[in-house]
Amino acid sequence: GAGYVGPRLEPVDTPITLDWAMKLVWHFQHRPNIPLPARYLCRLLDEACGILDAREETDGAVQKLSLARQRDGSSPPARIYQGEPQLNVVGDTHGQLADVLWIFYKIGVPSPTNRYLINGDICDRGTHATEIWALLLAFMCVWPEAVSVQRGNHEDRLLNMDFNCGGFYDEVISKYGRVN
Repeated sequence: GAGYVGPRLEPVDTPITLDWAMKLVWHFQHRPNIPLPARYLCRLLDEACGILDAREETDGAVQKLSLARQRDGSSPPARIYQGEPQLNVVGDTHGQLADVLWIFYKIGVPSPTNRYLINGDICDRGTHATEIWALLLAFMCVWPEAVSVQRGNHEDRLLNMDFNCGGFYDEVISKYGRVN
């Protein structure tokens, strides 16, 4: 959109990098009400679909999460969590972007040594589920093994469309419009 001043992914084939993901965190910290342009969100969704398809092909429906060091044995960059490998289990964020940003601040962003298992219910109730999805997918695109998401009951089309259950559908329509 015209008001977007966050990190750019231009030209279209620009890779999604750690630097871009960290700039996205900064953008959502300081401008949470300026959504990511639709073309960038679609790019994240496309890349994440490829990662999830490859994961499904390799691991099947059940995924084993290990806490090994990075594949090349190195440590992540200095601004990323440096402690012992850990798995952070997070759930029921329900569109509360400030909560997710606080978690990233307290225990670090997703990385190969600071993995996140998201136990669903990202959507509905709060007004920033699309931003939470964008952050999770950005880090998944940087390090596919760093983020795993289990679908909760609020990641269901019927629940998303029910205003009484939170209205993720309405959030998406209000930010990105409707395609006929």
